[in-house]
Amino acid sequence: MDRYVTVEEHSGTGNIRQDGQIVISDIDYVFRITQRMIDASTLSGRREVPGMKSIDGWLHVTPGNHELFTLVGEPIELELRDGRRWLCFIQSSDGTMVNRGGLKEPE
Repeated sequence: MDRYVTVEEHSGTGNIRQDGQIVISDIDYVFRITQRMIDASTLSGRREVPGMKSIDGWLHVTPGNHELFTLVGEPIELELRDGRRWLCFIQSSDGTMVNRGGLKEPE
């Protein structure tokens, strides 16, 4: 039976960038990277094979933060406190984020 394992978890305060510009600064975030482990049958028996990784996360939504709502469905980058950037979308007005690419190292 396949299972999912958490590879990394991140939380902190970062910036939302769009087209290279900071559009929202100092926003709290939480996200995790999970990987599917596939139960595979081989000639030598059964073993787990690493599958695709996925990233999902959340932004802390504060009342009156209308800028966040204008970004729902738009491609953004979440700039983490360590300088890396996560290419993602804000999926809904509750701050749920979904992956559109991996983590980029600082430039």
